[in-house]
Amino acid sequence: MIRWIALRTIIFAALLAALLAPPALGAPTSADSGRDTAGTPKRKTVKPKRKTSKPKTVRKPVRRAAPRPPPAQATLLQRGTIGVRLGFTSAWAEDDFSSEAAQSDYSTELGAVAGVTYDKAINQFLHYRTGLQYHGRGFSTEVAGRTTTASLGYVEIPLEGGVHFQAARTVTPYINVGGYLGLKIKTEVRTGGEKDKSAEDNFAAVDYGLNLSLGAWFPMGGAVAASAGLTYSHGFADVIDHDQTKSSEDDQTFNRAFYITGAVHF
Repeated sequence: MIRWIALRTIIFAALLAALLAPPALGAPTSADSGRDTAGTPKRKTVKPKRKTSKPKTVRKPVRRAAPRPPPAQATLLQRGTIGVRLGFTSAWAEDDFSSEAAQSDYSTELGAVAGVTYDKAINQFLHYRTGLQYHGRGFSTEVAGRTTTASLGYVEIPLEGGVHFQAARTVTPYINVGGYLGLKIKTEVRTGGEKDKSAEDNFAAVDYGLNLSLGAWFPMGGAVAASAGLTYSHGFADVIDHDQTKSSEDDQTFNRAFYITGAVHF
């Protein structure tokens, strides 16, 4: 009995000593698992996360169409253009007599128009025109059963202002209004088919009046343009010397004409 009690005491003491004995060197305990050998807390090594970069979207450059150059007529008008014109006229005369019974009934005569013009834009909508041209005017009338035909040639200087606008790349319409001054360089009068030299001295040397024109410019390619126009010409000068015809001093005869021209502009 005493031995059994002594054996139990020894076993209990051995177990108690094993529990209270310090741990062996180098063996980490639960309290030391977060510290290094020097007793300082260990730093956790955090691995950096790799950023997955999204592929960049490469934008292709947008090719913009190059601006179209202005049409030839717009460029020429802007800097000033010289035009060579050619056309024909339908001319007649009109009386303003004190006695209506003395007024003649005039028929038209065809003639030629040829010359040069200079057109220059003032701004986007306004321009002016001047130049030098030959204008074949005239008329015919019947007196006492005989037909008298007058063919008159003038060198004219027009001076007109106008409005234009770009209706399309291929057409630029315009309206011109202004005056003209004409110097007579040719006179031919035929009565009954024969020349009448005595009647040729009855015509004044100077004519002047008003022009009203409608037309348009067109591109021809490169730096060349074309134009076409219709002009009404209304004379204000008395073209017949009525003192020599022994008619009233108040009697007057004026030139009238419609003419169509085409031109090439450089």
